[in-house]
Amino acid sequence: MAIPEILCTAFNLQRAQVDNIIALL
Repeated sequence: MAIPEILCTAFNLQRAQVDNIIALL
């Protein structure tokens, strides 16, 4: 897996966590 793909995946996972936290608020 290319490094940009890893960074993109990590960014997407982090963004999903933020969306979940906002939804809980």
